[in-house]
Amino acid sequence: MIRSRSAALLVLAASALPLTAQEPAAAAQSGAKHTLKVGAKKGAKERFVVTSSQTTVLESMGGQEQGNEQVSELEAEVLEVSEAGELTVRVTWKNVRGKMTSMMGEMAYDSAKPETAEEDPTGGLVGAMIALANKSVQAIVASNGEIKEVKGLKELSDEIGKSLEGPAKMMAQGAISESALKRQFSLFGSFPSEPVAVGGTWSRKDDAAANRGAMKMKVESALKLEEANAERYVISLAGKIESLPAEAPKEGEDEASGAMRNMMANAKVSNGKVEGKATISRKDGMVVSSVTNTTMDITMDNPMGGDEPFKVVVKQLNKVERASAAAAARPQTKDPVRPEAKKDAEPAKNADK
Repeated sequence: MIRSRSAALLVLAASALPLTAQEPAAAAQSGAKHTLKVGAKKGAKERFVVTSSQTTVLESMGGQEQGNEQVSELEAEVLEVSEAGELTVRVTWKNVRGKMTSMMGEMAYDSAKPETAEEDPTGGLVGAMIALANKSVQAIVASNGEIKEVKGLKELSDEIGKSLEGPAKMMAQGAISESALKRQFSLFGSFPSEPVAVGGTWSRKDDAAANRGAMKMKVESALKLEEANAERYVISLAGKIESLPAEAPKEGEDEASGAMRNMMANAKVSNGKVEGKATISRKDGMVVSSVTNTTMDITMDNPMGGDEPFKVVVKQLNKVERASAAAAARPQTKDPVRPEAKKDAEPAKNADK
């Protein structure tokens, strides 16, 4: 059982970071081409609610499901705007909450309620996620919406991971790696290099931003401007996901990282797809709302030994919604329901029928 739990944690660590894609837009006149770029001004401050959920089906373990859902309330403040239109944006986690489901049960957490991390069966992972609250990093955003760099990341990663070890440390630091934060911080549109009209398309390739821990992937996407009016743009996204060659061993690599890299060395992605739609504000080029769905099958060496490959099906949903500061700061009105609460509620539910 201990071995299977460790294997499950390793698999979850290898597939725990949602792939995210949010996109851009153009203007209202039929057939007119428009130059799209970020337009946020210095001092602008917006709140966003980012919801990331994932279900991992372990087909090689009888179809057992593991899952997680995390809701991050982010505040984005534009500190500087260069002459070239490049932004320096301070991004702060104002609240982090969610739940994890595995063979060890369901664990709910909320940074507004630190006591939810007191009984943590994940080896400290929940406490690390809660510790993100009120932490900040700076994102350097190009005029086309691309996040070029995340500053302050190493210091944050070191702080979050200092009390962790093994799979829990890999998952926590993986959740705030540069590639992961570039996905989570997709609060701006992803704009084409040339003017585009309604119905126009452009392409985008992501390699580093698609990496998930020890597993390297690439995403090739086609974007299309579906609608445009005086206030907003609507962009659709469709793409495919493929695996890349594994990276070589790193100097000073710890045992857990080595085990992860070895397990994922021969991992392959099949049936990898990503689809989504985003509404972007014309005024500042920032997301109003977006939904992205990702699915993929992963085959890897069996972490429990044997010649049969280990098969995993991953389904992910990522949502971004802009909110007023007051709405985003509103405390959670309902705690995530634990299994025992559901069980206790059944008699009352049935009595009403």
